Amino acid sequence: MSELCQRHCISRQTGYVWLRRLRAGEPVEDCSRRPHASPWRTGADLEHTVA
Repeated sequence: MSELCQRHCISRQTGYVWLRRLRAGEPVEDCSRRPHASPWRTGADLEHTVA
């Protein structure tokens, strides 16, 4: 695993995460780190007023 991860310039931790995803039938790629919700985001009505 170490050699494979070095060859693809990824950490062993990432390699094991991708291997787990591959075995589970999930896409083998980096996932977005963007939050699913942003509770402090300005409301759409205020954004429209300002813009």
